[in-house]
Amino acid sequence: MLRRSLAGIALLAGAAAALPAQDTAAVRVTYDDRGLVFSAPARATEVTMRFYIQPLFLLQADDDAGAMRRITLQLRRTRLGFTGTTFDPRLRFNLQLGLSRADIETETPGNVNLVADANVVWNWTPNLWTMVGQGKIFGDRQEINAASELEFPDRTIVYTAFGPDRDAGVMSGYTHPLGAGPFTVRASVTSGEGRNSTTGDAHLAYGGRLDWQPLGAFKGNGAFSESDLQHEPNARLAIGAAFLYDEGATRLGGLNGSALYAPRDIRTTFVDAIWKRRGVAIEAEYVQRYARDPITSAGPDVRAVYAGYGVTGQASYALKNGFLPAVRVSAIVPDASVYGAPTGLRKTQIAAELARYLRGHHLKWQIEFGHDESKDPALGTSVGSLYSRLSLLAGL
Repeated sequence: MLRRSLAGIALLAGAAAALPAQDTAAVRVTYDDRGLVFSAPARATEVTMRFYIQPLFLLQADDDAGAMRRITLQLRRTRLGFTGTTFDPRLRFNLQLGLSRADIETETPGNVNLVADANVVWNWTPNLWTMVGQGKIFGDRQEINAASELEFPDRTIVYTAFGPDRDAGVMSGYTHPLGAGPFTVRASVTSGEGRNSTTGDAHLAYGGRLDWQPLGAFKGNGAFSESDLQHEPNARLAIGAAFLYDEGATRLGGLNGSALYAPRDIRTTFVDAIWKRRGVAIEAEYVQRYARDPITSAGPDVRAVYAGYGVTGQASYALKNGFLPAVRVSAIVPDASVYGAPTGLRKTQIAAELARYLRGHHLKWQIEFGHDESKDPALGTSVGSLYSRLSLLAGL
């Protein structure tokens, strides 16, 4: 699958190189913060290419004996993305591929998904758009944040437990000024099956999200980019709330995870906020998931929706020399209805890191030290571990 995808990219590049001279001469190539930009103004076409790689080194040791539990060196992410307009500046497209093994969704048997995003967007007005295809569902703020713009090497355990990831369908959004800053409404109707599903049923997923920046707009995309690298001179606040109803979900996480033994209706609510000023960034999120009768079984085997809630908070300070210290605390708490299920564990994670931004989020290294703890509420047992993660992210 990966070999065929890379071969296709090579063929596209070869086809472009084979264009007549009068066509290629009109194409301009520039480089800016968006990435490598190919533009043909006469055809109202512009394509921006971006990529990044993220090698990750992990050490994990048991709390009690101090024995090394795991040593991992992996390519956590390898992303290649294309965005742009074609024929009409109101018509946009977005394609993003995940090429590393750890970045490929493989939960559905026989279905290896390299495609993260693949969609077409029509801008009815500068403030109103509609998207058709596959893309991120409007969940919590960490969900919408690009993975390359996180201030820790990876997202939180709250996202791991409750994050909806991506789905295919129709999404739309509208932005309007409200007070000092923009107010955005988003809505989606999607398959409810997750990334590039080859199956279907009579049920869909319905979602929506509200976002407001009451103190004024952030610089750049600062509302959905962690760390205050822009050093906002005045305080900026973004608050958001989202809801996702996955009717007849067939997977543990609704849109992701292993298959359930019976479908379940899953409702998830998200509330989050981020505040920035003069290098300081503070972010908080709360997520709650509900599923009636969340446990499914086939004989002795049990698979359960993680019903419960999660909360996370993190803070950082971006020094002007590029260094950034940060701390984060996260917890997920299961509902009593999933006690005794393999997934019905209460987990906490406390972490601190030091990062060095060499070219914003495009080139940085991050070293994180943390403590994980898992408790089984039914048995009263707990397991803890210390870990350290070293990440290097580089790209356009």
